[in-house]
Formats: sequence, C-alpha cells, structure tokens
Amino acid sequence: MGCHAATPRTAATPPLDHRIQRTGWVSVAGRPTRETQGADIEAARIEADLHFPLHIQQMFPELRVEYPETIGDREAYVLVGVRENQLPAKLYFEQQSGLLVRLVLYAESPLGLDPVQMDFADYRDVDGVQVPFRVTLSQPGSRSTVQVEDVRQNVPIDPAKFAKPTSDSPAFSSVPSNPAN
Repeated sequence: MGCHAATPRTAATPPLDHRIQRTGWVSVAGRPTRETQGADIEAARIEADLHFPLHIQQMFPELRVEYPETIGDREAYVLVGVRENQLPAKLYFEQQSGLLVRLVLYAESPLGLDPVQMDFADYRDVDGVQVPFRVTLSQPGSRSTVQVEDVRQNVPIDPAKFAKPTSDSPAFSSVPSNPAN
C-alpha cells in the first residue's frame, strides 16, 4: 500500500499520522474502493511507511523482550510493543542483521483476536538506510505481497494522490513515473 510502490493498492492514510485518522480506504485495481478501520488501518499505516523500523519507538512507547523464535531458518529476537488503549504487537528482529523481519498486530473480532502478520524482506540500502523492498501481509482469509521497485526519499507528492477515489473513477492500475504529479 503506498502510492508509489509497484502495487495496485493505495491507502488514504499518510504513514505517520497515528493520532488523527481512525478510518481509511483501500483501492485495488478492478475492484470497488473499500472502507477500512481498526487493525486494517494500523497495518496500512505500517505497510505504507517504508521507514517503519525507524519509527518503532514512536509507535510503541513500551517494548518488552521475549524469548527468541525461529523465522524461516534464522533466529529472531522477539519484542512485545505496547501502546495505550491498543492490543500489544509482536516484533521479530533477525539476530544476525538486527533488521525487522516480522510484525504481528492483533484486532478484536466477534470470534476473538485476529492476527495481522507483516513479513519484511529483500532489504536494500537507500541513501544509507536499509529499506524492505518486499512486504507480505497475511491475515485470516487473505495474503498479499507488495514488491517495491524504486524508493526515492524526500520527493514531493501531490496531496491529491491521497484523495479517496469517487465511485465513478477507476482504481489505479499503474504507478506514475513522476511521483510529484
């Protein structure tokens, strides 16, 4: 979900505006725009924030260490992030590199807690910062992967890119070559 990732999805919520937005929308090529709330909004914010690992302390003021776990074939440190009036989240950091490889958020549902898992992979250096170029979002009944082709920092983006599409406008299907338009 990011306006300029190579993906047919976009979100109306800027990534670091954690205090204001409580609703949002998702647009997928060939499907109608869908309203989102709760854990979907939190997952969209995190997925859209390519520098989320740099913002962990902002989002989770309290972090507790748990026992290490194995993710794939690698050992990972596990931290539990606690936020006021929110369910805790689990963050998994690969022991060798220290990079965030998984985040699990929980949402309340009529059937209990639903997990939303985000796996971060294909880290590359962008202006001295390691950025995950592949993010896989898994939740009960669905799984999607965002593969980023290009990351440019501090590029102006027209605020109209974040406007919710009208019901008669088609969902976007390609990434513009000039993100300032």
